Amino acid sequence: MTPYMSDIVPLLYRYRFDPNPRTQTAMNSIWHRLVPESQRAVDQHHRKIMQDLVSNLVADEYRVRHSCCAALEDFVRGGPQRTLLVCALSLSPGTTL
Repeated sequence: MTPYMSDIVPLLYRYRFDPNPRTQTAMNSIWHRLVPESQRAVDQHHRKIMQDLVSNLVADEYRVRHSCCAALEDFVRGGPQRTLLVCALSLSPGTTL
């Protein structure tokens, strides 16, 4: 399972904020089962999570856009390495602070 975590974590992170409460509950359950150290996993995969959230902000489905907005709000409150400025710069290759 470990080789696939970099692909799974961004998706599960976003699905935890789905507007449907049943989906939220299911995804939170899966998240806690697969990701025992949430903060560490988010910090480790923050770039891929940010890319997923930003790219899906304009998705066709309302629930995907809604979950991205809610997840993005939670994401940037996670610590100093995840401020909007740092996240925006991390999406631009070759940019450093």
